[in-house]
Amino acid sequence: MWARIVTLPVLAFSLASRSQHATETGVAVLARAEQRLVRYNADLAVESCIQQDLWHRTQLQSQLKGLCFEMCKVVGLYPNCPQCEGTSAHGPGEFSPGSPVEGSNWDALLFHMDQMSQWGRSVVRHWASKSGPSQLQLLSNTTLGCEEADVARREELQGKILDSCNSFCHGHACNECQQVHGPPQSWPLLMAQVQGLSKVFSRSMEDARAKTAREEKEHLSLFCFAWTPRRDYDEQLLGETRKQYRKCDGHIFYTDHAAPGPQKEADFMRVIVPKQSVTRKDDGWLYHRNMVGLMPSWNHLLHSDFVHQHDWFINSELDHFLSPARAKETILAYLKGLREGTPEEQASVDGPIMLMWGNAFVFNRKMLLAVKSQWNVLGRIALPSGPGEQAVAAGCPMFMENEAEWPQSCSQDVVYPVLAKVILPKFFNVTVGAPGSAGCGAGSKNGNQQDFPLGCWELHLNPIDGEKEDGALQAIKELAQMSHFQDARQAREYCQRHKLVAVRDNCDRFWQGRKVPLIHHLHTVSEQKLARQLLDHDSSP
Repeated sequence: MWARIVTLPVLAFSLASRSQHATETGVAVLARAEQRLVRYNADLAVESCIQQDLWHRTQLQSQLKGLCFEMCKVVGLYPNCPQCEGTSAHGPGEFSPGSPVEGSNWDALLFHMDQMSQWGRSVVRHWASKSGPSQLQLLSNTTLGCEEADVARREELQGKILDSCNSFCHGHACNECQQVHGPPQSWPLLMAQVQGLSKVFSRSMEDARAKTAREEKEHLSLFCFAWTPRRDYDEQLLGETRKQYRKCDGHIFYTDHAAPGPQKEADFMRVIVPKQSVTRKDDGWLYHRNMVGLMPSWNHLLHSDFVHQHDWFINSELDHFLSPARAKETILAYLKGLREGTPEEQASVDGPIMLMWGNAFVFNRKMLLAVKSQWNVLGRIALPSGPGEQAVAAGCPMFMENEAEWPQSCSQDVVYPVLAKVILPKFFNVTVGAPGSAGCGAGSKNGNQQDFPLGCWELHLNPIDGEKEDGALQAIKELAQMSHFQDARQAREYCQRHKLVAVRDNCDRFWQGRKVPLIHHLHTVSEQKLARQLLDHDSSP
């Protein structure tokens, strides 16, 4: 009995111990479960934060790439935009967009566009690397939490946007940069501001282009040059041509060493012309081959001081009437047409340009410099003793091999367009703006179907007795009359009352030539003189 009595307390103590142990075990299990839940929730929070970070980085990568392409379109390089696809060689901390540009000239704006592209590539590389650790993980050893890190990143991006906006800033586009100031903004708003940088850049380019247009109008300098073999026919026209060329800001005539006339004249330069298959006295000497004389002429021009002294260079012929004043106005009108054209045409204003006015061509300084930079190749000519067809093409530019007219001919109205539209872009990656028409008398439009002014009026197409002297003189009078009318309606009213059927039936042809800077195929001194007096308002003898 006593044994049974003793056993009961022991049993009770044992049961109590077991109950206490079970309770302690349950608490530990619950504690561990709660710890696991806390860690799980923390992991979820971190994972959510990482996913948000990844989403923001992906958005930014997309916006920066889009921004780069939009800027590339503004400057006319699209779709050739390798800088928008590649990665920067610099580390993300090694680049800053720079300070605002005072004056924001073309070179400065393009330089800052390149800076923005570099910054975009460096940020994409830094923020958007899917293979590397998350930015949150890189910050895991700091005291910043998810929200603090997010704010810090938004502050940094907002500062970059403001720096970039200020670097593009020019004219009224600067007002948009003020919207970036203030406390850290939300991610959607920041992304919209990154996208908006392309508008700031585009407006800045428009403002700078307008400023350049105003400066061009005030300071445009025109250099005139021509090749002539100085035949009797040329010598008859030379006096009148000289009077017009002297109105250019600079001019020179080129001829060969065997040409007649004084050996030393202030406005003549004699150049070496390769031997041809016919003698110089032959009527066919350099017929449709005037580039044989122009190639050594270009060699002299490109290595002269003229290139840096003038803005534009026109190559005409002695049977052209040229009005330098009208030529300057027409150049400005063409630039306006390019600025109002397609994005590619707008961008072409900043690069090499060749205006095609029939068989007279107008080059800006950048075009001459582009040709000069490749002259060791472009300046090669076919040699009389050369292999293959070179003997036939002697003196013609070698870049015309396998092109039109080769090897028998190399006329400028064929060679110049091939140079600008084929050779420079294809072999030297140089894009040339080349508006106008290589056919005198043919109209042309920009990409938005706006008319360029007529650059050359062709007497071959004269409806009043063609190139006959009386018909040419009457045509010059009609062109002068058209310049007095305010609009096409007034011109048509005049034509309807005209006694000549050719004027009544071809009113538009004369109206289109009312401001023409060049007339081709004026064969007599009287024609040149009348054009000078009526179209250039020059009453000198």
